[in-house]
Amino acid sequence: PYTIVGGLSFYKRKEVKDTVAYLRLLVNPNDSESVLRVINEPPRGIGATSIQHIRTFADEHNISIFEAFISAHQITTIQKRAAIAAKTFAEMVQRFIDLKPDLPPAELAVSFIEATGLLRMLKDENTEESLDRWNNVQRLLSNIAEMTAREENPSLEAFLQQIALVSDTDEADTTKNRVALMTMH
Repeated sequence: PYTIVGGLSFYKRKEVKDTVAYLRLLVNPNDSESVLRVINEPPRGIGATSIQHIRTFADEHNISIFEAFISAHQITTIQKRAAIAAKTFAEMVQRFIDLKPDLPPAELAVSFIEATGLLRMLKDENTEESLDRWNNVQRLLSNIAEMTAREENPSLEAFLQQIALVSDTDEADTTKNRVALMTMH
């Protein structure tokens, strides 16, 4: 028996980090880091130049990047197509933020992640790697469902706080008699 310590942690995988960033948007739409991480995951046709113009607009108007996405039609320095894509993205996120009080966390998370197109993108790639990544997103969503069933007052906020504290050493089971392996480069 063996345990791999120091390998790529589940919560450090790109698709899991993207999913967590989407969920953080539901909890705090003013989280600029999350907005910038997921805006083109899957691709939405908002290029780096348009994103920079949106950031500049947000700074000039002292608003969050998310609010700038909502107001993208007012930004004259970006193409109309990018403005429509930015506003559509922000409206989709806002629709789920509005549903948050009415839906259990697991149901909200599944519906939201499906609406983002992330799962569809991974499925459509149809490679072994993309299907593994799809399964990782599904596993994260299952973890939310398990937390919802276990907790008295479940919330996405509580789930996100819980996973923020997880590290490789927390996941390693050192109580069993087994060889500990680590990657070497």
